[in-house]
Amino acid sequence: MISKLLIANRGEIAVRVIRTCKRLGIKTVAVYSDADRDSPHVKLANESVYVGEPSPASSYLKISNILEAVKKRKPRRCIPVTDFYPKKANLQKHYKKRMYYF
Repeated sequence: MISKLLIANRGEIAVRVIRTCKRLGIKTVAVYSDADRDSPHVKLANESVYVGEPSPASSYLKISNILEAVKKRKPRRCIPVTDFYPKKANLQKHYKKRMYYF
């Protein structure tokens, strides 16, 4: 059973995932940039962690920032940004190396 999920996403997708997790009793961790500090997904999540400057390239797309968020909040599962990460980022490989899965 998943007890805590980090959602490396923002906006409506993140809100829907968080609401579903709440119904299932799963704690959630939202990530946010300077631009998203007061966004609904940050307010709805059980926890949140800052991942960088407003630009997606400096926050959500920067794998090292997302992995740092994982280290800080220690979720058992991670959901990356759908169609936001370039294929070359190979985020799944980075997560699996560190025993985190999505």
